[in-house]
Amino acid sequence: MKKFRDKYQEEFKQYDVSEVLIEKTKLKMKEVEGKSRRRSLWKMKGVVAAACMIITLTGVVAIAATYWSPHESTPSRWIDEFSGNNVPANPLNKVMQKDNMKFTFDNIIVDEDKVMIKVYVESLDKTPISNTNELINSYLGQQGFKSVKLYCDGKEISTHGSSARMDDGSVPYKATYNITCEYTGDIAGNNLKIQIEDIVGCDWISESIGFKFDSVYDMIQDEELLSEKEFTDILPAGDKKIYFSDKYPEAYIDNIGIAPSGEMNYKRLYISIVPGNEESAKALMERLMYREPDGSFGCADLFNEEGKNLYETEDGRLIMTINTERNDDLIIDNLKYVTLALNNGEEDVTYASGIWDLDFMVDAKNIVSKQIYTGMDFEYNDGSINFSINEMVISSNGMKMKGDMSKISGEKSFELKIVMKDGTEVNVEKLGHIGDVIDGHAIQNEYDMEGRFTQALNTGDVVGMKINETYIDLMIYKKGN
Repeated sequence: MKKFRDKYQEEFKQYDVSEVLIEKTKLKMKEVEGKSRRRSLWKMKGVVAAACMIITLTGVVAIAATYWSPHESTPSRWIDEFSGNNVPANPLNKVMQKDNMKFTFDNIIVDEDKVMIKVYVESLDKTPISNTNELINSYLGQQGFKSVKLYCDGKEISTHGSSARMDDGSVPYKATYNITCEYTGDIAGNNLKIQIEDIVGCDWISESIGFKFDSVYDMIQDEELLSEKEFTDILPAGDKKIYFSDKYPEAYIDNIGIAPSGEMNYKRLYISIVPGNEESAKALMERLMYREPDGSFGCADLFNEEGKNLYETEDGRLIMTINTERNDDLIIDNLKYVTLALNNGEEDVTYASGIWDLDFMVDAKNIVSKQIYTGMDFEYNDGSINFSINEMVISSNGMKMKGDMSKISGEKSFELKIVMKDGTEVNVEKLGHIGDVIDGHAIQNEYDMEGRFTQALNTGDVVGMKINETYIDLMIYKKGN
């Protein structure tokens, strides 16, 4: 089974990343406080991807998007290109059955360099496409097809393929995926084939600790324990003795407190644990975790001395921090669904094996063209953040933006929207913060950034862009005008 640290290191090994950048990224990880292990794994991947994008494209050693991540942890947080109004999707309505699997290829969006298809999958004998029980949870946010390839007249033209699971897993033998395949060449009017292989993913494994309560909520039903406490950094020792584990009968909880944590001061639940002996202390420090119903959890493997999700104090106690909300205060009632368990790591799983092909054709009129905006030389300055935009490229599901790094200043995040001709505003997400430059300077003056739209759009209908409340008329910069 793989540990989170192994995953973390694997992400960095894919790129030529400087030690300075790695250290800077570690500091950013500290900000991801009190979140589940799997949520933060994807945030870590986002940080790495953003940083390496800048290095690869421009040589600028900068994290241009602190939390830029194309894929969040749970399917509900993935961007669904097919949702929203006036999406430039066309029906495929093709059904294919093979290897006990049924595939319904629903809609398609075609760019000049990518194809996106929504596909519904069903296991005909109702074999689960994910695993969910008391101790195993499939991480749907990492589930998809092992490979996605595009062929034109029998020749592979794909440069990169990916997939994202979009449903919540409520029907174990059914799943919904958005598949994306980037390509080169002209595909209009030609015989095309999308080939997908194996449904793969990751199961998060836990082990019973013999938790003595139905939930953490039941464990802390005491007005004194639930009261907010003032303390700095470390929850002090208490005089309670709450024995919580059959597996470690000598361990008990002596204090519980609710207090703000991290830069945003969101309220978290702090639990002080007296291990009872050295053996229990070692085992609990290595494996104690909390589980949420969707399989999310926090454990020492991710957050020990840095993130403070579970750490050891000088007097030998263990302090666990529990967070039920991603970007908000702790909700006490949600602790009714949280339990304590032991971390057994994770396993890569193949849920269905096979190679499945879809033959189709694309009409030229249904291909969404990129829109290029040049000679902008637009400088934005609201007093707290200052940067320039020199050129932009907008495709159906995202945008790229270039500008002058020397004019970037400030740490404030900003809101960016694309404005359509009918007045509809489409959010640009995952753009994050601008200007987090390592060592206070950039190696080059230019930056490259990417953003994803909350839905696919028809690029020909784009008329403007809003940065916070400042409107930019893009028509005057449109190439060809």
